[in-house]
Amino acid sequence: MPDLVKELIKYVDNEDAILQASPLPEISPELWMLGTSKKSASFAAENGLAYCFGQFMSDDNGEEIIQHYRDSFQPRKNGQKPYVIMTLTVICAETTQEAEDIALSSIVWGLQRENGEGKQGVPSIEKAKEFQLNMGDQESIERAKSKMIIGNPEKVKSKLMEIKSRVLADEIMIVTITYSPKDKHKSYQLIAEQCIE
Repeated sequence: MPDLVKELIKYVDNEDAILQASPLPEISPELWMLGTSKKSASFAAENGLAYCFGQFMSDDNGEEIIQHYRDSFQPRKNGQKPYVIMTLTVICAETTQEAEDIALSSIVWGLQRENGEGKQGVPSIEKAKEFQLNMGDQESIERAKSKMIIGNPEKVKSKLMEIKSRVLADEIMIVTITYSPKDKHKSYQLIAEQCIE
């Protein structure tokens, strides 16, 4: 795959001797790499790509990986600087307890998928609360919660700002997986009201 990405970079930068884009846009598209590991961060840095770290799907330390990307960045164009988006799972509701209940659906769905189940999609809050947990499941739930931001609007904003400044992310991207589309929409709405000035 690295060879294919390098081929794409040459094409987008109009440096491919065999294949030329026409007409050329005034501004070339920005190339991004979505990754979850130091390996993807290294590849993005070595090839002058912007980097989106998917903390929502990684157990690795995003802060260390992003710092590695920044330290290793090699621009492929004049004036180019490293640029990072950190993608986080966030569930926001009017109260932290409500957010915890909503998040449980997504977490239980993750457990079901790990066990080869969950083909029906994210369970309702009621079904998630009825899910039969074993000792290992409880540990998995706590581990999943530790990778998420769950809370009321003030708590969520505080945590997002703390992470953004600690990891030096240029942007934060939010992933919200819920059973109810209304809960997802409300979560995004509350975050926007709290964070967009």
